[in-house]
Amino acid sequence: MKTSHGWICALSFLTGAGILLQWILVWTGRFPVKESVPGFRNYFLSFQVADLWLILLAFLTGTFILLKNPKALLFGIALGSAMVFFGLYSLLYDLNTGLFYDFSTGGMCQ
Repeated sequence: MKTSHGWICALSFLTGAGILLQWILVWTGRFPVKESVPGFRNYFLSFQVADLWLILLAFLTGTFILLKNPKALLFGIALGSAMVFFGLYSLLYDLNTGLFYDFSTGGMCQ
């Protein structure tokens, strides 16, 4: 296995495990989701199935890399595009709700 394939494989498994750990901590109450803006808790908890999709893609990508199966490319592309989608979606949500930065006149003048 090439070194780059090893890094991608490791990062795929680490990504899947990290997202799964986050949800395990949320489900067990060790990572409380606070209502930082109205509706945030419902928004955050709405992504359970989508994140499970990311976990599945991450583990499939890593597994197919280990097996040297060409399907790894397909799952890797699906994983990458889903992560970019969710990242941009989250960034815009944070910008629109003021979680990232308060762009209002009051926030800009402080």
